[in-house]
Amino acid sequence: MKLLFENWRQYLNEDDKFSGNCGMYAIALSEEAIKRGKEVVMIVTHNAEDLQDLLDGEPDVYHIAVEIDGTIYDGRGEVSSVDKLLDFINDPFAKVDYLALDDAFKKLVRTQTNWTTTCEEYAKEASDFFDKTGDEII
Repeated sequence: MKLLFENWRQYLNEDDKFSGNCGMYAIALSEEAIKRGKEVVMIVTHNAEDLQDLLDGEPDVYHIAVEIDGTIYDGRGEVSSVDKLLDFINDPFAKVDYLALDDAFKKLVRTQTNWTTTCEEYAKEASDFFDKTGDEII
């Protein structure tokens, strides 16, 4: 099934980290940031009524990003603002929540997003990201 998704995306020209895997990429980037002594906050855009509905209901999770030491990142790299995260969402009532990187958040990503690549598979890419910015592990 994974191979089917990978082949399908080739024809659609979709970025893997922007078509269901944004949450897994954000987890990998966050875990690497924490190893390097940085502060992280997870950013989730969705249409849930409240946090309980987001965690346990059947909301639409539009996108997931991470704020690291005050700067927002997603699969595209640095994002200038939360509004830029909402640009591609076709829902004027989309909500944004800021969550901790904890087991509840990881469960949210695993159960509420259409991921095909695990955060463990993104770990090397996350490490390389910080190595390119010159942030050594503390």
